[in-house]
Amino acid sequence: MVPKIQATTTADSVAPAPPAAPDPAQTMILQMLEETSWANDLDQRNLSLLARYIRVMYADKDVRIFSEGEHEHFLTILADGKIDILKEDTHGDRHVVVTLNRGKTFGELSLMDGGPRSSTAVAKVYSTLLILDEDSFNDMEDQHPALAAKILRVLARLLSQRLRMTSGRLVDHLQ
Repeated sequence: MVPKIQATTTADSVAPAPPAAPDPAQTMILQMLEETSWANDLDQRNLSLLARYIRVMYADKDVRIFSEGEHEHFLTILADGKIDILKEDTHGDRHVVVTLNRGKTFGELSLMDGGPRSSTAVAKVYSTLLILDEDSFNDMEDQHPALAAKILRVLARLLSQRLRMTSGRLVDHLQ
């Protein structure tokens, strides 16, 4: 004889688990991302996904973020503070190429092409940095390929804008 299946009543059922509480670190990262130009390029859902792959770094004044020639591959979004980007001349002297303010992205070339750093980045003041490293980006490509493609499009646009600006400056020096 096959046993009868009994329907469970509400009293017999187990209540579903409550939704997981948001991770406070990811919430903080998301809030910081919302204050950058990335919020103009990505919708809320994609910003939330991006926050999962980013870590926060704090840098005191004069702390080197990376040096020209190094092979670390990560991009940085400046959540707060100021960063000097320096370039060495043929005599080995470093010169400030640009000072970046809150919301700017830097260091993306090494993430995109895997090559050595083309400049040095130093905190001009105490700064809060959002870091997307190569391993995290690779994980993003595997887990959320559409988001990774959007990130690459944003970076391509950023690099294109910088190339146009540099070309304009170069022409001024050729005349």
